Amino acid sequence: KCKTPDDLNNSSVMVLDILSGKVSPVPNSMAWVDVVDVARAHIAAYEHPEAGGRRFLCAADEVPTWTEVSGWLKEIGPSCPVVVDAPAAGEGARMTMDCSALKSLSGFTFKPLKETLRAQAESLVDLGFVGKL
Repeated sequence: KCKTPDDLNNSSVMVLDILSGKVSPVPNSMAWVDVVDVARAHIAAYEHPEAGGRRFLCAADEVPTWTEVSGWLKEIGPSCPVVVDAPAAGEGARMTMDCSALKSLSGFTFKPLKETLRAQAESLVDLGFVGKL
């Protein structure tokens, strides 16, 4: 169990910083994936011999801008001091990912990113790093 925020992984720290109002959205985007989906992707690759020797991108279907992530976290934690203002330069570049090779393995699907963010926020509350959502 994490005792301090210093014990968190990078993505959890990013979510904590947004929920705590420590950071404002920046003009770019980032691919996200739920750790359960990563585990499921490994299992799918193991169970399908045709996956042997291939590389698979593993990222949630949405690749949101930081402004969108901040907005979703504000919806999840309306009492948190989330900064949702768009960055001065606009939303910037949106990254795209093609995970179709992974999805072709027995119809692999990703958990919706909003569900992942909600679970991560609730975990931060349970750890005592964030107050009420």
